[in-house]
Amino acid sequence: PSYIESKGGGINNLYAIVRIPVGYEAGSAIIYGSSSSAINIDEVSLETGNKVPLATTPGSPTLGSNFTFSPVSHDISKYLVIQVINVGQIYGGYVIISSI
Repeated sequence: PSYIESKGGGINNLYAIVRIPVGYEAGSAIIYGSSSSAINIDEVSLETGNKVPLATTPGSPTLGSNFTFSPVSHDISKYLVIQVINVGQIYGGYVIISSI
């Protein structure tokens, strides 16, 4: 699922929520679009809302570039949140998962 947050002044952020299946881990992601928007990828706890940034610095991955992070394995109480900052056009994207 995804949603858009409007901040006013033409600034819109897109959020995508990704669950990792049982027996798999995520290790990289790529988002395609028409602008050079920055991307934040976080692991988030369902129970507390605490976020663990998977980017080395906020906004380090950008549209069209593959961003590799330390593998995150399935956890029933956690999910990934991908935030595209100041959205232009988004064509799509994916998170690469592998069996463990």
